[in-house]
Amino acid sequence: MVDVFIHPLGGSPWKVPSPEPQKRSLGDFFDFMERSEGDETDGWGDKKLITNVAWMGEKMVMISETNRVSDHFRGLLVDVDRQAGQIVRDEKIEDGWFEIVFFKRAFANEVP
Repeated sequence: MVDVFIHPLGGSPWKVPSPEPQKRSLGDFFDFMERSEGDETDGWGDKKLITNVAWMGEKMVMISETNRVSDHFRGLLVDVDRQAGQIVRDEKIEDGWFEIVFFKRAFANEVP
């Protein structure tokens, strides 16, 4: 299981709350029975991947996560002062996966 903690300077660390997983339908249950262990498509909980954590200013943190097979993506925006998160993007695709891409951060005083 992967968790994200915020540790404010001079304060106590706190765990970013994880949103509840989506409820599965009965059809999902029977589909799940036909798949092998490595073929799961739900994957939230102990099998999620946190693909990016980025500060958005001084008071907000954006957490990007996917399930294990990367066909379900969620963006969680965390308000540090309130210690609360809200899902701001939730997408699932049928054929394919979300590509995990890392961007180099550019700074104004950096020379290319």
